[in-house]
Amino acid sequence: MELAKKSGKLHPVEFAVLDEWYKWWEAHVDINLDLLIYLQTKPETAFARMKSRARAAEDLCPYDYLLDLHEAYEEWLIRNPVTTTKKTHVIVLDANQTKDDVAAECFHKLNEYLQTLTPKKIGESTATSPASAEFCTQT
Repeated sequence: MELAKKSGKLHPVEFAVLDEWYKWWEAHVDINLDLLIYLQTKPETAFARMKSRARAAEDLCPYDYLLDLHEAYEEWLIRNPVTTTKKTHVIVLDANQTKDDVAAECFHKLNEYLQTLTPKKIGESTATSPASAEFCTQT
């Protein structure tokens, strides 16, 4: 939403309405977000991958958009985490690697994170779910 506002694709009045709606949801609906996984990817890498996939829908995406999007996520999750990330743990994965390397890093960091949880936080269970390993190895 911020990116659309900055680029002029979202009128200030539209932004204000969406922002108020978001604030209402945030105040009245607990989505119980515990974890964000950020697949941190350089814009050059994302652009090269899009070009190699050669999907028609991605063909219209300019490099500058990926650069702006990258900067917006870096600002939100890395340099100045606010609101959403205050109570939410963020795992940052280097997604410039191969899929296998990203999956291995995901598995490792998720296991580290799961070890920090109390039984109450993980549904009164002390066992680490094999589903976490399955999640990270799906491509």
